[in-house]
Amino acid sequence: MMEELRTVQVTDRAREVARALLTPTRRAPRPSTIAWDRRETTAARYGPIVTWTVGTGPAVVLVHGWEADHLDMDAFVAPLLARDRRVVTFDLPAHGETAGERASLPDLASALEDVIAATGDVDAVIAHSVGCATTALALAAGASLRRVAFVAPPLRYAAFARFYAEQHGVEGDAVVAALAENGVDVAPLDIRRNAATLNVPLLIVHSRDDRVCDSTNATKIADVWENARVTFVDGLGHTRILRDPDVVASVVDFVTGSA
Repeated sequence: MMEELRTVQVTDRAREVARALLTPTRRAPRPSTIAWDRRETTAARYGPIVTWTVGTGPAVVLVHGWEADHLDMDAFVAPLLARDRRVVTFDLPAHGETAGERASLPDLASALEDVIAATGDVDAVIAHSVGCATTALALAAGASLRRVAFVAPPLRYAAFARFYAEQHGVEGDAVVAALAENGVDVAPLDIRRNAATLNVPLLIVHSRDDRVCDSTNATKIADVWENARVTFVDGLGHTRILRDPDVVASVVDFVTGSA
């Protein structure tokens, strides 16, 4: 699982794409129909993290993906409230209403660790896409959770970087090397590395037609994550899966201990 790089020329264009990979594009503000209590996690090591909370009881933290925001996870809120859970969601660094221009995966994981610590009594996390890798890093750093659900997880940050590079017409290895110049070593950022040390019950839900994160990632993660199970669905892509009622119900059942 070690990331081996051949010698490549790091061009100015590769450096530009690497910087862009660390600089998410923010979405325009959108309204929410949920009566959130908005606050800031002022103890965050990265800086103040904007969080929203609703409900009472054991907390479930929702973690969105790259270039997304907390509203992507709204479909999980009402079902969790119906199970007497407190729902906590937040915008990752350099996303949504949280400050910052650049953020690496370790930055995101540090923010999640701080949100969990500030929230207290966190029962579970539901994460999407890069939010899954963020959660795995936080768990490896010592975050304590009873259950975790991953929706459409990536496997390796390097693969995500190469996908992003190819979308911008640049060689993947050159962008990975440019990230290293920026102090981001992609080699350790592999969910399987973290999985080997974790045994928290995990549910992975992945759509077979996901074009952003290959659905075979789900099986590869489950193969090395003790106490993990996988559910495959069809026709829901990378983001529609977050709004599918059956997917939402199965994830909520799992994290609340009903399945």
